[in-house]
Amino acid sequence: STVFAVVSLLVWVSLGVGWLAELLLRTREAAEAAAFTDPLTGLANRRHALAVLDRAWAMASRGHGLSLVLFDLDHFKGVNDTHGHAEGDRVLRAFADVLQARTRQMDLSARFGGEEFLTLLIDASADVAVAFAESVRREMARVSFGWGAVTVSAGVAEVEPGMGSPDILIAAADRALYRAKDEGRDCVRVAGDRLGRADQAPLGTAPAPRPTRSIQECRVLVVDDDPGSLASTARVLERLGAEVRTASEPREGLRMLVDNGPFDLLVTDIVMPEMSGFTLVDLAMRARPDLAVLYMSGYPQEEVYWGGTPGARSSFLSKPFEIAEMKDRVERLLRGDAPRVAPVPAAAPAGASRAGAQEGDVALVLSAAPEVGEELARVLREAGAARAVVVTDVQAAREGLRQGNVELLVVDLDGCGEDALALVEDTARQAEGGEYLPILVATHARGSDLCRRALEAGASDVLSRPLHIESAVRIRNLLAVRRLNREVARQRDALEVAVRQRTAELADTRTEILHRLARVGEYRDDVTGRHAERVGLMASLIASELGLSTREVDMIRRTAPLHDIGKVAIPDAILLKPGPLTHAEFDLMKRHTIIGEEILGGSAHEILIVASRIAAAHHERWDGTGYPGGRKGEEIPLEARIVAVSDVFDVLTHARPYRSPTQLPEAIAEIERSIGTHFDPDVGEAFLRLCRRVGPDGLLEAADPLDPTQDVVFLPGG
Repeated sequence: STVFAVVSLLVWVSLGVGWLAELLLRTREAAEAAAFTDPLTGLANRRHALAVLDRAWAMASRGHGLSLVLFDLDHFKGVNDTHGHAEGDRVLRAFADVLQARTRQMDLSARFGGEEFLTLLIDASADVAVAFAESVRREMARVSFGWGAVTVSAGVAEVEPGMGSPDILIAAADRALYRAKDEGRDCVRVAGDRLGRADQAPLGTAPAPRPTRSIQECRVLVVDDDPGSLASTARVLERLGAEVRTASEPREGLRMLVDNGPFDLLVTDIVMPEMSGFTLVDLAMRARPDLAVLYMSGYPQEEVYWGGTPGARSSFLSKPFEIAEMKDRVERLLRGDAPRVAPVPAAAPAGASRAGAQEGDVALVLSAAPEVGEELARVLREAGAARAVVVTDVQAAREGLRQGNVELLVVDLDGCGEDALALVEDTARQAEGGEYLPILVATHARGSDLCRRALEAGASDVLSRPLHIESAVRIRNLLAVRRLNREVARQRDALEVAVRQRTAELADTRTEILHRLARVGEYRDDVTGRHAERVGLMASLIASELGLSTREVDMIRRTAPLHDIGKVAIPDAILLKPGPLTHAEFDLMKRHTIIGEEILGGSAHEILIVASRIAAAHHERWDGTGYPGGRKGEEIPLEARIVAVSDVFDVLTHARPYRSPTQLPEAIAEIERSIGTHFDPDVGEAFLRLCRRVGPDGLLEAADPLDPTQDVVFLPGG
């Protein structure tokens, strides 16, 4: 009985230990899952995403494709402020559901932080990533929350040569995302598909540099998200005699550049989580086109993917650095003779050829018999192949093809059979629409069924074994066709890049001309000539609030500033009169709408057609009591109805030669009172929604982010 009791006790102890081990295992698995999962959305969290990105990056370095998409919910702060954080959480969960439903099993979607999400697409080009991002954007726009919908902006980046680390890939996508938001939101942009115009100087001119200064006279702003690096960089600059201010995140740095200038030098890290150094410089150059920039990175310059416009005076310094290096670089920047950082050229389209990259090309030979493979390799070299590599199994051949430098594939069908046929078919299919890759098959049985099937699968020609003298001629001809095809593709790619660059330049030139034409009229009765610019930006915000497409919003943004161009023909005695106008003078003033239509009208180009409609009708009223035509309701073009609200708000809140500004609360109340009489009710309500979302104090900044209080005597709130 004692033995039985001891045995029973041991059995129970064993069972207890097993149960406890199982419990601990489940607890550990749950803890690990929680550590890698966002509790609100159920998606992977930032930590999980970065771990997967590291693995995917290692695969990409071996020839696999990798693209990354950063998503950001537009105006999400407004959702929380207007509808509460519980509703904001509902929006985040809804977007996570949309994202997860469209993510392939081999890919990963994660919540990257706040309202920002990330998707990794394995073995995917930028084109595939853009299509994925567009499908997510469209689906999210269809989700209704009762009070409205939420749009999404996205930035796409693909692994490219010169990217030294996953951080650079994230920074490239980050810059593309901020460009999407800068260009109106609710859109997808690709890193490097267009060089941004960071400076806003007149076309064809360079910003004038500031006077030469010594380091002791230099005022420097340092922006770096790493506290240790920020502090050490600031200490070095202070030891050199500079006056130094610091910012631990890019938005804070941008505000300091605008509010606490003038700075002589911006020192910025490149890879930062909220906004890359490229994006910071792009935005900073709008306020300070003459600002010198020193980029800093823990990666060597040759490993940094330059996804931004570096600025008129810029240089690069690797971390860690010596004090002498910092002193030399800053002094040269201040003198204007530092080696300027060159931007990366506009990217070629996804899948574009590697034309001209002859060094490293190989002819790949697959043969189960090594002696046959060497015989084929000898003939290839005689025919002009740069280098021949022989492999004896299909898997090794597939790995060689993935390296991307194969200019000719030769497959010995004898001994490889069906696997070789599958390789021919897969290679031919993958080459469709891309570079021409000739495929030769060699066999003793030239007329066999396997040989026929190889030709049907995509083989370019058949070599009969034993090889004859014409074999080298056939190979030489195929190599010539391959290289000619590559040269044509290179020229095509160069032409496409040139066309994209010229198209961007033409668009910039057209916008610049319209902008300067608008200022012609405004300089006559506007203190600074910025009324036109403010009206354009506010009108685009109202248009976006109405739900117009990105293209329509952009069109209004560019054409609204021309609304008063007809004032160039109004005499100064009337235009600048400080007191009330007589009836005759007011009748003449009204003619600026007709004159504006005459100046801009008669064109076949859409941008001038829209500008003409705005110029003609922006003083019409919803109730029909406006001028010059007394049109009412929807007889008035929608663009003109939008500009009417924007124009009146700006005139009310900014000083003019003939009137003082109205305080913001009274100006907003005046707009609200005029809804249904002066203003289209839908447009007026859109303006009020915008006001509620950004707050009354944010309206002036919305219309003029760089200098919101210019021409304003009464500051927001009285």
